[in-house]
Amino acid sequence: MAKGDIKRRREVERLSASLPSMNAEQRKDATECCGTAWLGAKKGWCDVCAQEFDSESLWKGRKKHIVCPVCGARVDLKRSPNKRTNTQKYYFHIVTTAESWQVVRTFLCTRKARRVERFGTEILNHSDMELDYTEVFQRFFKPDTVPMIIGLGLRGLRYYSDAWNWDSEWKIRSYRYTAYDEWGWMARKQEILPELRKLGLKKLNENVSPYNQIQHVMVNYQAEVMLKAGAVKLFEKFVGRDDYRVRSHWESIRIVLRHGYHKRVRDWGMWFDMMDALKENGKDLHNPHYICPENLRKAHDEQFAIRERRREKARRERERQEAIRMAEMLSDDGKTNLAYLEKMGKVLGVMVKNKDITLKPLQNIRDFFEEGSTLHHCVFQNKYYQHQDCLIIGARVNGKRTETIEIDTKAWKIVQCRGKHNQSSEHHTRIVKLMNENMNKFKTAMV
Repeated sequence: MAKGDIKRRREVERLSASLPSMNAEQRKDATECCGTAWLGAKKGWCDVCAQEFDSESLWKGRKKHIVCPVCGARVDLKRSPNKRTNTQKYYFHIVTTAESWQVVRTFLCTRKARRVERFGTEILNHSDMELDYTEVFQRFFKPDTVPMIIGLGLRGLRYYSDAWNWDSEWKIRSYRYTAYDEWGWMARKQEILPELRKLGLKKLNENVSPYNQIQHVMVNYQAEVMLKAGAVKLFEKFVGRDDYRVRSHWESIRIVLRHGYHKRVRDWGMWFDMMDALKENGKDLHNPHYICPENLRKAHDEQFAIRERRREKARRERERQEAIRMAEMLSDDGKTNLAYLEKMGKVLGVMVKNKDITLKPLQNIRDFFEEGSTLHHCVFQNKYYQHQDCLIIGARVNGKRTETIEIDTKAWKIVQCRGKHNQSSEHHTRIVKLMNENMNKFKTAMV
């Protein structure tokens, strides 16, 4: 280990030991950060304060979030009239500083609440809300320095939030261990290093990983440009899973920021989709007329329609070229056609007809091509006319190609009988029955 690494490790260990415990304001934030209101038809309760409130109007409405009328916490709404207790585990971050380091402290919180029930003015049971929290690890960031993690160890692969090894030693951990990339809620009050503030990071956002935000701001100039321009939603995309899309359209994004168009974009996913369509349509991605439309949704739909027309045109052209290739193959396949006629012999003249169904062997190579093109299967592409011990019979209903039958001329049994797109037609059962009843006619002619 390098001398500088040892020095940083000792510094982080010293600073970690000097950090204070969670204060009253932070405990309040940790308690209220992810509350839920459990509704009944008349009464509901909040698992932040465990108090009851009237919920008749909320039960009939369609709201997803409310401010608890008792404790003032913003909580989600769920309909569960018989819910009496609730236990919730979650991560909570405190963003602070320690000397020249930016620190994100991560706590595993467990909130247990039991509903307070009343009968008139009489309280049937008392409030019971308990918050337990344990600090599990800390991340230390410093410009131009490798980030460091100090905290508890994990019991192998961790898929659940309670898989920490509580008996492990509090020490420096591997920074590359992605299991420490935990997302959670944050305390309202945050301390940001002056160096990061100069780069545009005034406050960490709860919608994306706090570690990724700090790391991107320290190493990517794009993050600084977006934050200083006020494009917070775009910055979230960059920090999240769409960073590759931001990088691929970065020159266009700079134009968007220069024109202030980012203030009007509410759905950056739609904007990126439109940009991909513009690129495929061959439009100028540096032209504000295309990349800063007045109506984003309308421009998005127009470009997608243009793209679909281009794709359809390309598909038709491919089909045309394929037809030309097949026609050339047929015209140059005289020897193969002659060999097929000699191999099949008199059996090509056999035909079975019963009411509307006609069974007849495919007569030549062009017949194979038309059979495969009409029914969209591989009887021509896979060159069934060259297969040994194989007889291909076309079944038509009212003169229309319906199914293709493959006969094994050794066992004289049906190998397969396929209709359009290799599916069975509505006449499949009748065709197979007629074929089996007249198998000897084809066998006799073949012999």
